[in-house]
Amino acid sequence: MASIDRAAIAWTIAIVAVGAGFAVYGLQEAETVRQQPMSAAPRTVEMSERAIVSGMTLDAVALYERVGDAAFDLINTGDMFTRDDLYVFVLDQEGVRIAHGGNPDLVGLQVPNYPDNPVRGTILSNADADGEWVTYNRALPDTHIVQTKHSFVVEYDGMIFGAGYYVDNEHETQLRQNAQYMVEQAIGDYNAHGTGAFQLFDSDPEYHDGELYVFVVRMSDNVLVAHGIQPDLIGTSSTDIVDVDGVNVGSLLADNAAPEGAWVAYQWENPADGKIQPKSSWIKSFDGYIFGVGVYNK
Repeated sequence: MASIDRAAIAWTIAIVAVGAGFAVYGLQEAETVRQQPMSAAPRTVEMSERAIVSGMTLDAVALYERVGDAAFDLINTGDMFTRDDLYVFVLDQEGVRIAHGGNPDLVGLQVPNYPDNPVRGTILSNADADGEWVTYNRALPDTHIVQTKHSFVVEYDGMIFGAGYYVDNEHETQLRQNAQYMVEQAIGDYNAHGTGAFQLFDSDPEYHDGELYVFVVRMSDNVLVAHGIQPDLIGTSSTDIVDVDGVNVGSLLADNAAPEGAWVAYQWENPADGKIQPKSSWIKSFDGYIFGVGVYNK
């Protein structure tokens, strides 16, 4: 008589359970939508995302109940625990990532806990067996733009299971558009005046809009040749700058700069209040230089 492959049965049960979980939450979501007036579309979308991410979280817990640690590989690599910018994550009690559907490379690393942004503490102190909603700022996995994130977190078997959805802030959206425009304006002035334009970036009020300012890095040696608020950085190597999360800012800029532009995320001191905050910078390479303007995410 052939032996029973219990592992295969366990995986089958887990996958069926996960599928069933999504089906149930899908029905709940549909019922929620039916009960909303047509004029409440944005609210309906948010409620829909709350149902999806809470369902993803509870499905991940259910899968772990059935297959144990083998669930983490499925969370990291399986499609059922990611949906566009929604994904499941699992942390231990120290905030170290055990699984991460959005970026498996983060597994084994601790959730950042830099000054004035206690993301790790927010998650760990609020998660309980019944599940709680928490709010904090995180970068989108694909664009690296920092946005407000609402996450549903559950404590189970000494771990924190969670998933969240991002909320675009209208004010920050406007700031990002202004940052992109300022970069184009800086490139235009450089194209017209050459390196003499760098002094404008450092001193002209046109290039200082609240927290927005221009910085320029020479690509041949990664040296900062313009910096709107910290002139003492001019002439220094950007690759000598490492943020509080250990990110080499100069290397980040060099690796991502492109003629079509790109967003990069790191931590930097906000000149408005002197606090270290998440920063999303729009950077473009042009004529051997990287032009950038960043937005701080409170």
